[in-house]
Amino acid sequence: MGEMRKSKWVGGLAHWTDEDTAYISVAFSWMLPKARQLAMDYSKNYWVRAGGPAVWVRPKYLADVAQIGGEVDALLHHNSSATIASRGCPVGCYFCVVPTMEGRDFELLWDFIPRPILCDSNLSGLPIHFQEFVISRYKFEDVPLLDANSGFEPRSFDGDTYIRWKKINRGPWRFAFDEIGEEFEAKRTASILKNEHSSKKRVYVLIGNEPIESGKIVSSLFPKYKTSKDSSESSFSLKNFNLFPLKSRI
Repeated sequence: MGEMRKSKWVGGLAHWTDEDTAYISVAFSWMLPKARQLAMDYSKNYWVRAGGPAVWVRPKYLADVAQIGGEVDALLHHNSSATIASRGCPVGCYFCVVPTMEGRDFELLWDFIPRPILCDSNLSGLPIHFQEFVISRYKFEDVPLLDANSGFEPRSFDGDTYIRWKKINRGPWRFAFDEIGEEFEAKRTASILKNEHSSKKRVYVLIGNEPIESGKIVSSLFPKYKTSKDSSESSFSLKNFNLFPLKSRI
């Protein structure tokens, strides 16, 4: 299983049927109009259920065309290579839906199934013994970790975290720099990752979260590097890092 590859994401809107029920899972709020049309189409022949982060923050949008919420394992329908080992995040960023949707206490999923894409919200914030458990499961099942998708939290990422996850992480090292107040932690994380190739380091910036341009955040973290906009991938390429600007659309 060591040569397993990643599957592609469906793009934030997953839908499928099971017997007499149609399921719609919406990750991004700008896809709600399309999800509504799907629900209306499905409702001609199926009982429709809808959920996902976008539905969580705007539950009334589909309430008249679908049953909202409930426990449904939708992740595999977004990407068959994806898994999670925990839910929740204690950090509580005001712009993040995770604490309100999943809670600020970690729910540790001891029976999780290792797959190439790991989508936990805050890997470095997990209890160390559980981090070690997750890593051991990947090793035991001989499943390559090709993408720690939601990445690591600079506030809890340290040298030990890096050494711990380097044992299995074959994908990029992702972390976010969403607020100027995180400058110290972001710089510390950048320093820890200094020996990794630029293609293996990805910094995510939430555009519109701070009343400054994303370029100023970049200058704060990487003052000696020039940035150039790469419109083909909507990213910024740096000499030693890749920066991916993310828009908040709720």
